[in-house]
Amino acid sequence: MRGVIFPSDLYEREGKSQHAFCARLGREYPYDVRVLANVRPDAYWMDAMLREFGHAVYDRHVNPRLPYLLRTYAHANTTEAITLMMGALVDEPGWLRSVAGANRERLYQDSDKLAAHRRSDRMILTRFVLVMYHFEQALYADPDSGELNSMWWDLVERLLFVYRPPGRDEPDWAAVIHVAVAPVYYHNYMLGELISAQLRNYLESHITPRSLLPERGRRPLPPRILLRPRRPRELARHRPARHRRATKPRVLREVARLERFASHTAATGFRYQDSLWE
Repeated sequence: MRGVIFPSDLYEREGKSQHAFCARLGREYPYDVRVLANVRPDAYWMDAMLREFGHAVYDRHVNPRLPYLLRTYAHANTTEAITLMMGALVDEPGWLRSVAGANRERLYQDSDKLAAHRRSDRMILTRFVLVMYHFEQALYADPDSGELNSMWWDLVERLLFVYRPPGRDEPDWAAVIHVAVAPVYYHNYMLGELISAQLRNYLESHITPRSLLPERGRRPLPPRILLRPRRPRELARHRPARHRRATKPRVLREVARLERFASHTAATGFRYQDSLWE
């Protein structure tokens, strides 16, 4: 990640955007990936950094042998799944102890609070996704409606149980930056949560022979072993018997097919991006 950190803009300054996001500039390899943030020493920004650098990891490792137009994430919910899986570590006692250096005894005392925080965070996200889904559905059905301000607060009151200030009639919905720069996007966070839970379970069940984090009940592999590339025969030893017969998962077969296609087009001199417009 040093190649991402050095060109990134991570700390506050006057006049800077107050948000956090990851951007990949172009699709030429090696990829130029950068993060903008306003880091402070608190849990909110720890979560934000884990998520945005989750995007960065995803973007940095898109297969460069793919055709130019395919060198991006498969879908918004897949890149969000990676970021949400990374962001969830901020409430993981194992990660807080082994990576962030938190006190073991304090973590033991606060483990129930961390679990409760994660549950409430997901519950609020689910409800806010519903607010955004219903509001944007109404917004694009009738963008000139004079009822958008009240409609927003009707949804917030019904789904988030937050009541509007007396006499309030302002476009508070416009404070959600996604309405302007990433419309009809919020449902990808909910889909990403579902995918990230399945992905985390698959990683711990089939890729690593033990849990990724020590506080989940099992001792993890040493970092050097955990992070190195693993050959198919090594992985097969740690898979349940019903999985050992499969030579490759369907997703890996599809990636291999795309790699063969990219190699063939490069060998024949086929210009993929030009042919789409001719």
